[in-house]
Amino acid sequence: MRLSGKRDNRGLSLVELIIVLAIMAVLTGAVSIGVNLVTNKAVDKCATQLKASIQSARVTTMGKFRTYLRIYMTTDGVCIEEIVSTLNNAADESTTDSVKQVFTGDANVTVRFQLNDGSWYPLGDASNPLILEFDRSSGALKQFPAGSPYAGKYCVAIEISKGSRIKTLKLAYLTGKVTME
Repeated sequence: MRLSGKRDNRGLSLVELIIVLAIMAVLTGAVSIGVNLVTNKAVDKCATQLKASIQSARVTTMGKFRTYLRIYMTTDGVCIEEIVSTLNNAADESTTDSVKQVFTGDANVTVRFQLNDGSWYPLGDASNPLILEFDRSSGALKQFPAGSPYAGKYCVAIEISKGSRIKTLKLAYLTGKVTME
């Protein structure tokens, strides 16, 4: 026997199903955008800090101080050391005045660099850092020294990545200028 006013509900109507699917699509999109922002933030921060440090070292070198950068990976992320020295005499003996150390990115950021011969190398640890030094008169990047495994070559690009996000710093070794792509 059926009471009046009660309906027989056996499932969802097509309209209700479409509304549920639309809500799920919006929530999925919002979550994926949030995850991408978190992933991109580490790459963007690392690339921006590297670019600023390279520009700062170049400008300082063209001023009156010998400055070079040591860039390497640690368990905390990428470490950038800016070493500033003054010349003591005409024999080019220098004294280290300051070392500024900056940690950037996070431990999951991958960094590699490219030489002017087209080969790519992963960024090493503190015992095998990437060293960037600039010429005082022109601001151009100096070649890696004779004792280095990259002797006689220049760094032309630094790539920072995490997941599918990639930022590349292009270095013009003749002028020392850096651009971000």
